[in-house]
Amino acid sequence: QMIGGLYLGYDNPRRLGGSYMQGGTIAAPIFKAFAVKAYKDLPVVPFRAPAGIRMVRIDRRSGKPVYNAWPTDAPLAPVIWEAFKPESEPRRAIKRNEAAADKPTEAAPVAQPDDSDFLQREGGIY
Repeated sequence: QMIGGLYLGYDNPRRLGGSYMQGGTIAAPIFKAFAVKAYKDLPVVPFRAPAGIRMVRIDRRSGKPVYNAWPTDAPLAPVIWEAFKPESEPRRAIKRNEAAADKPTEAAPVAQPDDSDFLQREGGIY
């Protein structure tokens, strides 16, 4: 498909103008005008992570990994998918003394979706 980016600014740091001219305030409308026309007749292609990329469930607010919830299709879902390069994804860590304090309990098996379900659906990362 297509990837695009837009930068507005100077080579040396200085203001573009008034206080409203910062961040995406100026760049976003310009890029949108381009993208609407450029993507108009292109087919919609689901996002596919490149080989080796690890899709991880992340809490939208904290940016930390989530292990007990799954992303939904809601635009502001609290859990989202994020793509990480190999060996860069956040790892689950537990201290030895915390692990020893946990007592094992039995729970009824429940079918939970797994990361491969997302990859098969290919519905996008958000």
